[in-house]
Amino acid sequence: MQFLSLFFCFSLISFQVFAFDFQGRLVSIQKLDKAAQLAQFEQLLAQPSLSSQQRFEALNAVTMYYFRQSELSNALKKGQITYQHTQQHQLAAPQAATEKLLGIIYYYQGDLNNALTYYQQALAYYEQSGNKVQQANVLNNIALAQSAQGHSQAALASYLEAEPLYLKHGSEYDAVDVRANIAGLYISLRRFDQAIAMLESAVTYYQKHGHDNDLARAQADLGVALKYAGNLPDALARLQASLSYYQQKEEAYNLAATLHNIAEVYLLMKLPIKAQAYAEQGVSHSRASDHNKALVGNLQVLAKAWYWRGDALQAQLYLREGLKLANELDYQSSLASLFILNALIEAALEQPEKAIAAEQAYQALERNRFNTELNTMLAESEALQLQQKLEVVQQQKAYQAELNRNKTVEERYLFAALTLLFLVMFLAYKKLRDFHLNKELALQVELQTEKLTRVNQQLLQVSLEDGLTGIQNRRSFDADIRKLWQKFTEHHQNFALVFIDIDHFKAFNDMFGHVAGDKVLQEAAQVFSQAMPNGAAVYRYGGEEFAVLIDGLDETICCHEGVCSIYKEIQSCLVSYSAPEQASITVSAGTCFADEQVESLNELINVADKRLYQAKRAGRDQLVCQ
Repeated sequence: MQFLSLFFCFSLISFQVFAFDFQGRLVSIQKLDKAAQLAQFEQLLAQPSLSSQQRFEALNAVTMYYFRQSELSNALKKGQITYQHTQQHQLAAPQAATEKLLGIIYYYQGDLNNALTYYQQALAYYEQSGNKVQQANVLNNIALAQSAQGHSQAALASYLEAEPLYLKHGSEYDAVDVRANIAGLYISLRRFDQAIAMLESAVTYYQKHGHDNDLARAQADLGVALKYAGNLPDALARLQASLSYYQQKEEAYNLAATLHNIAEVYLLMKLPIKAQAYAEQGVSHSRASDHNKALVGNLQVLAKAWYWRGDALQAQLYLREGLKLANELDYQSSLASLFILNALIEAALEQPEKAIAAEQAYQALERNRFNTELNTMLAESEALQLQQKLEVVQQQKAYQAELNRNKTVEERYLFAALTLLFLVMFLAYKKLRDFHLNKELALQVELQTEKLTRVNQQLLQVSLEDGLTGIQNRRSFDADIRKLWQKFTEHHQNFALVFIDIDHFKAFNDMFGHVAGDKVLQEAAQVFSQAMPNGAAVYRYGGEEFAVLIDGLDETICCHEGVCSIYKEIQSCLVSYSAPEQASITVSAGTCFADEQVESLNELINVADKRLYQAKRAGRDQLVCQ
């Protein structure tokens, strides 16, 4: 019996050690360069001793690797393998997570039917399990796909189902995100004034709270709304601001869509050469990111630009490719304009029969769209008539009730007399009560004044703290770095500035939701604070970016090796902090010292920021110093 107990304990300890080694290896693989990661993942998956859950985590990590690199075809292949594994081993929660990820991949590829199929499967699980936040996330994704299909009413219903779940179980950020998506739906419904108002409100929120990626998305949507509203200069300014951000982040998928919209604005401004230049870049990024809908749009702009420049043959080449892809995607909103353009090009090439056929195809498509819209309008009209009938019945009931209340003149006079008597008695009572309460009120005013003073002091402290992570915020950073710069210029007391950014944070939020993202930000802030030496302060600079000010540097720690040792300590601490099991957290950083012959405070900040982006361009998960 004692031998069996010892054997059981040894087996349990061995299993725990193996599980720890598996998680540690998974994290270490994700820190390698691209080529090395794939080789190590294959070696890990070749191990027969992996449990079904561990094999899922490894397969999911490979899928996420391809997704983050915008290699959507490879991501889809690995995602399907992962999905088959979860079905075979009956892993319910991992299966739902994989269904959601497959839906996202299909959505980015423009295959909306498959995206909706997987979204609906994931939604059924989250509804049954009671995971309200994930349920709202999937409903939001479903609405995006329905809107892209042109099913505006269905999309609006999905958004309206998601919004109360976000308000009750999510955060203000989630609610603003849904409203920004509703604004995108208003654009498709051509309700541009409403869309512009909602997007301007979202832009203000994202700017205030430092959500740079969401700000770029909202700016791009606002540019589209302004474009359709005819405000071309403002539309171009918003889209260019969004383009600069996506170029800096090297996000091919978003670049493809933004370049298409800028190209369309230049077409509307009658500048086809500029439109052509942006659309050619858009085609390149569309192909690189498998963004098929953006590819259709950019091909259409190129066809129009060449047609305007008088080269109908070149225009026809781009048009044919766009028509073929739009038909494969069943992209109704683009097919109509492509048919019209096709008719114009065929006419320019002196092909009247083909031009007439293209015009007839356009008319057939428009008839189908008109019939669909007419049926929707009839349904809405019937609902409105029913509502009007209900209002008439309610008005009749209210009128009858009023007649009953005013049955006789005597009853009305009696009511007025009783009311007057009550008012006189009430005023007499109030005057007597006020006399006795004057002294008590004076005392309360004094107490409230003292309390207000304390609250103002607390508010001042709160205004310098980040509400999510509990560390100091951007306002506190701006004040502190100005003080350190003044000390440096007056007394040559050196200090260091370090910018730290969490890698792939947008993809993390897309996969696990904003609640998980908020948890990562909180834990990262705690790691940064614990890793800092005396004289250092940590700030949340904005979104997933943090700043560190290290003051009072002596000759030993002032060297770059000192800052590197702090960064390594941050890397080692991040491994032990909690995150979803299939994810790992890494950071990139850039630093600058005050004594590096920088001419101004702004230059010091810019140097540190540039080094941060050097770290990202070099592969992330590293520190760049002088």
